[in-house]
Amino acid sequence: APAENREAYFVKLAGITIGVNRLRSVTPDMFRRTAHGTGGCVIDIGTKMTSFVHAAYVHIEQAVRQHLEHHGAHIVVVRGHKCVQHPAAHVLPSMTLHFENGAWLRILPEHVFMPLVVSGHHYQCLGFVSSTDLTVIGARQQVNHRFIFDLHDTIPIMSFNAEDCHLEGA
Repeated sequence: APAENREAYFVKLAGITIGVNRLRSVTPDMFRRTAHGTGGCVIDIGTKMTSFVHAAYVHIEQAVRQHLEHHGAHIVVVRGHKCVQHPAAHVLPSMTLHFENGAWLRILPEHVFMPLVVSGHHYQCLGFVSSTDLTVIGARQQVNHRFIFDLHDTIPIMSFNAEDCHLEGA
């Protein structure tokens, strides 16, 4: 449903998969709006990086950490970001967002992580953060997907599909 402020679009996020592991500890209740209008999950192109409500974030970060450690990567903190240095391509996991209607959005590893170079050292760092009360699916995690918002129907509909957006200007 459209957000009341018309700057974002509320969606019903139901769960998260890291790599091939669905996180049973991340539940739809973590992403629901309260009766007082707080919480929930929005899609917002104006927000650079995705933020997950803290109750979900701790489980997502733990799953990413376990995936990386299982593949031999060592996690370091660089400028406040959790990172791995020079990871092999197969080490970084994808993330899949599952919605209550059965739809899912697969986010490739290069959009789950962000490159960071510090003093000539190259890192791949988590491309999402923790939030106190609202989950926001930001622009970094929307890359190479086309989103269509039909707000004129009695029940507003959002649809999306993977797309090579770099071909737009060609």
